[in-house]
Amino acid sequence: MRLVAIENLDPSSGNTPAEIATLFGADAWLTLNCGGTCTPTGGDKRLLAAAGASPASPLDFYRRLLGALDAPAQIVRLRNPAYPLHRLLSAEMDEAFGPAQYDYVLSTAAECGLTGYFAERFNAAALDRISHTAQAVMPEGYFNGMATQRCGRHWFSLDLRRFYLQDNFERLFDSPRSLCVNAIPTCNYRCEKCQYHSPRVGQRRDWPPAMTVEKFQLMLDRTKAYKRLASVCPTISGEPLLHPQIDTLVRLTKKAGYSSSFATNAALLDGEMTARLLDAGLDGIAFSVDSCDPQTYQALQHGNLEAVEGNILHFQQEAAKRQRPCPMTMICVVSKANESQVEAYRDRWLGRGIAVVFSAEHDIENNNTASFAHSRWGPSQRMPCHSLWHGLYLQNDGRLVTCGATAGSDGLKDNFFEQEPQSLWRCHAMETLRRQQLTGQRPGYCGMFSCWTGLMNTWAYEDGRLINHTLGTWMEPLPPPLSAPQATLESEHQPSRSILRRALRSLRRRLG
Repeated sequence: MRLVAIENLDPSSGNTPAEIATLFGADAWLTLNCGGTCTPTGGDKRLLAAAGASPASPLDFYRRLLGALDAPAQIVRLRNPAYPLHRLLSAEMDEAFGPAQYDYVLSTAAECGLTGYFAERFNAAALDRISHTAQAVMPEGYFNGMATQRCGRHWFSLDLRRFYLQDNFERLFDSPRSLCVNAIPTCNYRCEKCQYHSPRVGQRRDWPPAMTVEKFQLMLDRTKAYKRLASVCPTISGEPLLHPQIDTLVRLTKKAGYSSSFATNAALLDGEMTARLLDAGLDGIAFSVDSCDPQTYQALQHGNLEAVEGNILHFQQEAAKRQRPCPMTMICVVSKANESQVEAYRDRWLGRGIAVVFSAEHDIENNNTASFAHSRWGPSQRMPCHSLWHGLYLQNDGRLVTCGATAGSDGLKDNFFEQEPQSLWRCHAMETLRRQQLTGQRPGYCGMFSCWTGLMNTWAYEDGRLINHTLGTWMEPLPPPLSAPQATLESEHQPSRSILRRALRSLRRRLG
């Protein structure tokens, strides 16, 4: 017996509950309102009776539902299905992970940037094992079945990606969702890793001066044509705190209705700058710090670690005093010089209440190939380049670049200030690259970069943590508090044996 449970159905998704049930070959369906708890709102009367009327946490709700049925059942749980669903979704999940062999399958549609939505297929055996895992480590409300036996991770096929990224482009990607502009392309650091300012590459170009406030405001005025735009970042290749009016750029961005955040090396984040940014309403900040050892830090980034850490901790304290949320993240680029420090770095910053992201160094002298990425070309392995569908990247004169990796160039001929914003989003260069992306062939213009050829992101369970790997990148955010009684991981639980997990095994061994 197969059931489809549809949580938080969006009427604009284009699929009715009955149609969704048919797509997934389900015998019955149920709709629910779910957040911290689940409350049934409609569907098969037998399921409604089995589920009961009282709200319960999602995990408890589904355990109660399966326990009340008199026959073995599988549940397909759809969370926030605001996007059109395709019959291939269920067919691919079942073909790659047969229900007789797999108790749990996860599909998030991250390959197409469909945020908020996911699908989980599970049975009672999976829920029983999941109930003994640490739920807090799994993001986005998933049940954390990837930390149990007999589990799988479904990735969208090229056909499914075409369905969303091409056939539904006008519906889902008719405008960028984020915009990055190189308002200050210069930097006060000469980090060894940097493709723009490293002493290993020399000065590739004469960087233009900072974008004026007036031109930045003109850009914001023109972005009103982008109905899905949600965030604006004031830099790509440079250090944002070098802009003499960075707080004004943040304030103007917020006034225009967009979120504002950026990454910084924090060397200039003194008390005055901290106050200016917090007063302006900064929404988030990431700190590029590649070591917790002063000597290693100096060798990699040529800066003073003690001063930088002092600036970061002062910013944290001031944000807390103001009781204004401003999420902070530490970003560490892992190389041979600092890979032995990963554990110490993690403990140091998580212990201070700041999330941590690790990423592999990209070899700036070898086409920016990720040092620790294990990648091979092929549509089934390749992550679509989100910048082509999600982001707009501009030099400070308005010339279009396709992503941050190409910000060192002069840009394409298309210019944000010389043509209509919507025509720029659909310009010939962007459309050509999008078509190349969906053919399964190696793209030409920026095919040199490993982001076109790397493995898609996946979760892998090890050493009591669920780690997200993306092109040699993983994030370890602060876990939310566990509900009592605190869940513990049973020793017999083993990591997934999926193809992608095996491909990342060597990476995990090297990074500990």
